[in-house]
Amino acid sequence: MQHNLFVILCYYPALTVSTSLAVSGPLAAYILLITGSTGRVGLAVGAQGLCNLLSAGPASVLGDKASSRLVVVRGAVVLGVVGLSTIVGSVLAGRGFWFLVLGCALFGFFMGGHAASVEAVFGDALSGASAERRSQLYARKSSLRVLGNTVGPLCTAIVFWRLGDHWREADLRLALVLGASLFCVPAALACSLRTPEDDVVVIFRGGSGGGNRRVPATIVCADVISMLGSGCTIKYFPLFFWKVCHLSPVAVNLVAAAGPLGIAVASNLAHRVSVRLGRVETALATKACGICLLVAMAYLRDERWLVPVYLLRTWLMNCSTGLTRSLLNENVDSKTRARWNAAESVNFFSWSGSAILGGYMIERRGYGFTFIVTAALQALSAMTLSTLLFVKKSALVSAELATPLLERPLPLEEEEEGGGEVLPSDSSSSSSSSSSK
Repeated sequence: MQHNLFVILCYYPALTVSTSLAVSGPLAAYILLITGSTGRVGLAVGAQGLCNLLSAGPASVLGDKASSRLVVVRGAVVLGVVGLSTIVGSVLAGRGFWFLVLGCALFGFFMGGHAASVEAVFGDALSGASAERRSQLYARKSSLRVLGNTVGPLCTAIVFWRLGDHWREADLRLALVLGASLFCVPAALACSLRTPEDDVVVIFRGGSGGGNRRVPATIVCADVISMLGSGCTIKYFPLFFWKVCHLSPVAVNLVAAAGPLGIAVASNLAHRVSVRLGRVETALATKACGICLLVAMAYLRDERWLVPVYLLRTWLMNCSTGLTRSLLNENVDSKTRARWNAAESVNFFSWSGSAILGGYMIERRGYGFTFIVTAALQALSAMTLSTLLFVKKSALVSAELATPLLERPLPLEEEEEGGGEVLPSDSSSSSSSSSSK
């Protein structure tokens, strides 16, 4: 499994570099410039999310079979190439808004088609690892993914700095074309993944996997609720800093770059804290702080404080993704792993769909009201996740963590003393567990 593990850890940052340029902030700003409507921005994002959802279900069913996962991934890559080509063609030829919507929709099919299978391949590659090692590598994957989101805004900032630091269609067009061109890198990496038969096989004694189904169901439910809230604002933060805080293009992109960079650092800190405090407890603590900071943004009037509060809120709200993702995959077996990970595509649709509502609310009620709506939904999500506090720690361990008969060492970490076979949220003894709480 070493090859697939390495490829996927390279794939995610390469993908996010491309998408952060091609279908993120620059695209939203470009649509706002040519249409003058935040509602139109939400419509394009919603089209992408709808197609994501439509493809997620069939792709996850096919992805449950290890033999067909790579076929699904490669087919999705083709749709991604076609979608980005449509966006670039529309931008260069001046075809207008609806061709951009078509390109976003096609790219949505890629996002929904590849996500579950790639996550399932990654989960299979970690089947022989201890729970602590899984948590480490999921945190690393999450950090690398968000670091990729730093490179895109930095490239855009350099483009704007060289061209005069003004909001112009030509400058945004250059960023979009650059992002689409870079998509060839993650496309090649995705196509280089191997089937399990070609890779290292891990053999287990006992246990067929499955874990506690309440755990993944709760995590998925909490994520969907949270993403419904986030969708109302996530695509509009760059526009908020542009229109409300009057930041220049370079400043807006530097803020966008600082967000993922801080998330990467905070994710590793969150993992370290979770070893003592527990994964669920750590996730709840960081999310609670992030929700409070978003509420503060709704009432702040001093623009000097908005950017620092926004960044701190972003870091705290997103640093626990690796913790909950590792917990989910430990409690599902390999045969249904793609199906559960398809929830990631449902999450994407939920925030993409609510982006339409967010654009409408911003036009009618303003950004502050939309921030409050987002905070309320994220608070409901945290309450849902908190029900896992009442699940016994031992019940969170999947049977798939049975002792392996044959296990090749993972390439990215040296073996630690003691093996670390307990969950990061558990202590080695009952006395230390009680003291950590």
